Amino acid sequence: MRFFFNSVFLLFFFIHCSAFHQTNASSENREQRDLAQALPSVALQEKDFRSYYSDEFPNTEWSFADSCIELKSQGFGGDLMTRKRYLNFEATFKMEINEGMNSGFLFQVQEGAQYSYLTGLEIQLLHDSSHPDGRQPLTAHGSLYGLSPANSFAKSQIAWSEKWHHFKVKVVDENLEFWMNGVLLNSSSLTNEFLEPLIANSKFKNFQNFNKKKEGHLLFQNHGSDFKVCDLAIISL
Repeated sequence: MRFFFNSVFLLFFFIHCSAFHQTNASSENREQRDLAQALPSVALQEKDFRSYYSDEFPNTEWSFADSCIELKSQGFGGDLMTRKRYLNFEATFKMEINEGMNSGFLFQVQEGAQYSYLTGLEIQLLHDSSHPDGRQPLTAHGSLYGLSPANSFAKSQIAWSEKWHHFKVKVVDENLEFWMNGVLLNSSSLTNEFLEPLIANSKFKNFQNFNKKKEGHLLFQNHGSDFKVCDLAIISL
């Protein structure tokens, strides 16, 4: 009988230790992620940007002053790209969405392709009511362009009459969140299992280097319309 109770006690002891270890490991992982997210974001300056096509800041069309990036577009091309590459990140900024405005926030951008959109995924930034792309969910504002539409009900909650709109783009562990004025407009998986079928039925299907690398540059697209972005800050997660 004593042997039986000793055996039960030892079995309980090992189970308890194992459960404690797993709980501890889980807590440590949460604490590490919470700590990373608590780190101060980095406000970007002119020195943190370059042209997609060269190592210089493209000051013929873009300018940086008083924590604001402004584009006076002279036509398509001349995208503005971060020098740093990001995998998991959170970017926050405020932006004017004026009539006719058309741009995009791209991530996973790789160098070497003729255009930035040949490699990077794009969140559409668009004045829907004044642009043809706004008529289709897959190309309207807030969409993961050509792949995953924004939530239509969430978009209906946005006060579009405001001059400035506040945005957050968060990419963590192959999951995308795109927030506007505190409203989650798009939550999409970035796993290959989710994206590959969508890509196969999109205009990107023949782009050999599209969505091949998860770590890449961030970029604002020059799509022929003027706009201003202020208080851009990024934190690596």
